[in-house]
Amino acid sequence: MTRLERLKREARQAAAFRGHNLGPFRAVGSGRWAATCRTCGATAVVIPRPLPNETEIFGAAVGVNCAAGGTKGR
Repeated sequence: MTRLERLKREARQAAAFRGHNLGPFRAVGSGRWAATCRTCGATAVVIPRPLPNETEIFGAAVGVNCAAGGTKGR
């Protein structure tokens, strides 16, 4: 499993815990990949090679519960 695959899997798990239903990850430039919650539109971003001041996984989908009725993790 590559680092990118591992990060996507971890982001998907964190988002699911928050009640999000992420769509597919897509390249968004500069070595970043993003997926959007199909329910509320929150985004999760992964960076396989972050700069020293960046994190590998971030975004509303991994930080807050789904605003559109997701119930997992509550």
